[in-house]
Amino acid sequence: DEFASVTQEFLGKGFVADKEVETFRPTDTRSQRDITKIHPDEIVAAARCAVETGLNLRRADVVKEIFNLFGAKKTKAASDWIEKCLDIAFRENRLMLSVDDMVTS
Repeated sequence: DEFASVTQEFLGKGFVADKEVETFRPTDTRSQRDITKIHPDEIVAAARCAVETGLNLRRADVVKEIFNLFGAKKTKAASDWIEKCLDIAFRENRLMLSVDDMVTS
């Protein structure tokens, strides 16, 4: 398979990425993307954007902003996916979560 060398697995899902994902692509009105199929690094990039442009965002506010940035419908599966992606970002120190639930980059 020609994509085997660029397939990455995150949280039990396979993603094709030929380079590191550092940005996110907001969804426009012409297309809908299933947020549960978006690469975790793209979710983290959107979270970083929300944190860097917002003031004093709590974790729940960051999740809401990610839904807004992607124009996605809020579902349990989508919320769970975003939370898992944020957990990765916190574990890897790509985002910081304070004891009072504030997120910083």
